[in-house]
Amino acid sequence: MNTFRTLRTLAVFLLSLIIITLSLGLGFALYYGADGIFSFGSREISVKSDETVDAAGLNSIVIDCESADVSIMQSEDKEIRIVHSSDAGKRKRDKVSIDRNGGRLEVRLKTDLRTWFSFFSGYEKLEIYIPVEYNKNLSADTASGDVSLEDNFKFTEIQLSTASGDITAQRLECETAELNTASGDIELDELTGRHELSTASGSITVYSALGGGRFETASGDVSASYSEILSDVLIKTASGSVDVEFGGPVPAISADTASGDVESNLKVWQSGGRYEIGTPVSDISMEISTASGDIDVRQLVRDSDVETP
Repeated sequence: MNTFRTLRTLAVFLLSLIIITLSLGLGFALYYGADGIFSFGSREISVKSDETVDAAGLNSIVIDCESADVSIMQSEDKEIRIVHSSDAGKRKRDKVSIDRNGGRLEVRLKTDLRTWFSFFSGYEKLEIYIPVEYNKNLSADTASGDVSLEDNFKFTEIQLSTASGDITAQRLECETAELNTASGDIELDELTGRHELSTASGSITVYSALGGGRFETASGDVSASYSEILSDVLIKTASGSVDVEFGGPVPAISADTASGDVESNLKVWQSGGRYEIGTPVSDISMEISTASGDIDVRQLVRDSDVETP
C-alpha cells in the first residue's frame, strides 16, 4: 500500500511538472510570437542596425560577439561602419553597443538568451567596414561564428579568436598577429610579420608568408609556404602532418615525429633522436614536431640550386 501511494504521489508530481512546463512554454510562445523560444525554421536575413563612427584618432578597435559571424572589410570612407544583420523578427532584443573612449572603440553584440533555445534559426552577422588609412590595432572575438578579413589589411597588432568557427583572411600585414580558434580552421592567403596561429581542432594553412612565428594544433594539419623566413619558426601538432616550403637562405631545421616519415628536397639525417634537414646558412631556426603524422620540408629554389639529399 505504501508503495502504491508513493508511485501515485510521484505520478501526480510529474504530471503537475509537465503541465506547468507546457503552460510556461505556451505563454512564452504567445508573448514572443514567431521569435519565441519555440521558434522553428529559417527566416529571411535583414539589416537590424547600420551605424557609423568617426575613425579619426583611433588606435584600437575591439569587436566582441557572443554568437555571430564577423566580416571585416575595407572602406574608402573616413568613418567606421558597423552593420548588424540577423534572421530574427522585430521582437528580437539583440543589439549592438558601440562605445568610444579616447582612441579605443568597442563594438559588442550580446545575444538574447531566448535565441539559445531556438532551432534552425538565430543567424547573426556583424560587418565592420574600416577605412583604408587605419593601420593600428584590431581585436575580434566571437564565441560561435566565423571571423573573416575580406580585403588587404595592414595593422600594427591583430588578435582574432573564435571558440567555434573558422578564421580566414586575404592579405594580412602586421608587426604581430595572434589568431586562435578552439574548433575550426585557419586559412590565410598572405601573411607578413611575426605570427602565432593555433587551433585545438582544425587545420592551419598559409599560402604565402614572410616573417616567422609559431603554429600549433592539437588535431589537424599545418601547411605553410614562406617566400622567406626572417625569424624563428616553431610548428607543433599532436595529430597531423606538416608541409612547409620556403625560399631564401636555409635556416637550421630540425624535425621530430613519433609516427610518420620525414621527407625533403634537402639532405636529411638523424642526430640525437631527431632529424636534421639541410645545411643552415643562418642563425634562424625552424623546429617541427608531430606525434602522429608526416613532415615534408621543401626549399623553393631552382632545380639546379637544390642541395642533393
